[in-house]
Amino acid sequence: MAADLTVIVPAYNEAASVADTIRSLRAQTAPPREIIVVDDCSTDGTGDVARALGVSVVRPPTNTGSKAGAQSFGLRYVRTPLTVAIDADTVLAPDAIERLLPVFDRPRVAAACGLVLPRHVRSIWERGRYIEYLFAFTYYKQVQECYGKPLISSGCFSMYRTALLRAQDGWSDRTLAEDMDLTWRFYQAGHEVRFVPEAVCYPIEPHTFHLMGNPRAVSPLRSSSGILGRDDCGGALSGAAPRPRARTQEPLGAARLSDRCPGRAGAGVGRRYATP
Repeated sequence: MAADLTVIVPAYNEAASVADTIRSLRAQTAPPREIIVVDDCSTDGTGDVARALGVSVVRPPTNTGSKAGAQSFGLRYVRTPLTVAIDADTVLAPDAIERLLPVFDRPRVAAACGLVLPRHVRSIWERGRYIEYLFAFTYYKQVQECYGKPLISSGCFSMYRTALLRAQDGWSDRTLAEDMDLTWRFYQAGHEVRFVPEAVCYPIEPHTFHLMGNPRAVSPLRSSSGILGRDDCGGALSGAAPRPRARTQEPLGAARLSDRCPGRAGAGVGRRYATP
């Protein structure tokens, strides 16, 4: 039986991986009612690949400039009480969605995430990330869950209560840590966030030294341990450089990019999405 939820898949130039993501969603023990791929003005046929697999594909008039922007664009099309956001290079264990559903029986739960493990563990760099994730998710995240305060509902795979997500106006692009920003805004509003280690997802990790050292190709370490990592001051996690916008409120605890890296506000150029 289909779960009463919608999956948003933000994608920029993810033609090589988005099909695996869609197939893993279709193979769930609790498959989603709808899958929406946000083709953020890709140039490699990402939208065509997704459309051929029979999912809904939406495309903004112009590139949104951030993964957060693409996800928020997709949120307007959601008509179900629960929303899942998943990266376009991430696949799920067959029961991942089913494992997250029970925690939403508690009305105060706004978001939930699961365990993250690299899909490929072959090169020394992928093995390093594997060890990092094992430590982060079997220690840091477990301790945070014990105290009822996971610092981040992971950006590569999380489930949200749609009404509460909309109440926060979706994902903010005021920082590079859109998942941390959203998690902390939920806490400020008095909601709960849960970590469910039995819900496992597998993103693709950088497999060479060049990619590991490229801030546009490697994600922040924040998503695993809740600590901002080497990409805090790196490239934009999107398909285009972010556009400067006026801000009326400071991020909750996460410093602005311009504060952390003077002279780097709006730094970075285009890259694929998919951040663990």
